[in-house]
Parts: sequence; C-alpha cells; structure tokens
Amino acid sequence: STLLQEWTFDSGTDDWKNNPHCRMTASDGILQITATENDPFITTPVAAQAKYLVLALRYRAANSGGGQLFWGTDRTPDYHRSRRLDFRLQQHDGKWHETAVRIRLAGQLASLRLDTGQTEGRFDIDWIKLYRED
Repeated sequence: STLLQEWTFDSGTDDWKNNPHCRMTASDGILQITATENDPFITTPVAAQAKYLVLALRYRAANSGGGQLFWGTDRTPDYHRSRRLDFRLQQHDGKWHETAVRIRLAGQLASLRLDTGQTEGRFDIDWIKLYRED
C-alpha cells in the first residue's frame, strides 16, 4: 500500500472539523474529542483517487458505541449510508488501539466523516493515515 495522507495533530486539528455534538482540541499530538451529545463526528476534506483505500487510526476511547466511516466523492459529496462502513471500537480500558477500515471507492474521494462512538464521553486520536491499496 501507498501512504496518501497522514494526520498527526502535531500542529493543531489538521483541517478536521467537529459537529455540534462534540468539542475538539489538539494538544501534544493528540486530537481530543469530547462528545457532549450522542452521535459525535468529525470531518475533513481530502482528495484521493483509487479503487480501494484504507483508513487506519490509533485511538483511545472512553465513550460507547461502534465507529462509523462515511465518505463523500466528487460525484456524491453527501454522507449517505450507502457510503458508510461500521467498525468495532475497543473502549473503556484506557489503552491505545489501532484499527483500519477498507473503502471501495467509486469516483474521487472528496471528504471523510469519522463517527467516534455513539455516546457522550472522550475519544482521543493519536494519528490517522489514509493508504491506497496497490
């Protein structure tokens, strides 16, 4: 695989934005997301062209519920359930975990939306990486 984009949060939120259901700050290379309501998520613009992409992240979760990844393309920019993958999160153990989600892309990637659990609580991200599968 080929690394296309890496977000390390060493100099801020790296163009990720939060929805009104959470607060977000970056400190010491960690993106700290505090959900104040159910269904918190963050989004970022990103351009990539590939048939298959892999989004990997290193996280620590103190909230509950699974994660979800949505993506928008040049042809379909909205976040629709047809462009969504659910993934399991390991939570409440205070430890860092890594996970990866594989996307089959139709068109050019335009943006990502990462749902960081389903309930109130803290979710920390050390890094996010986007790969093209060769």
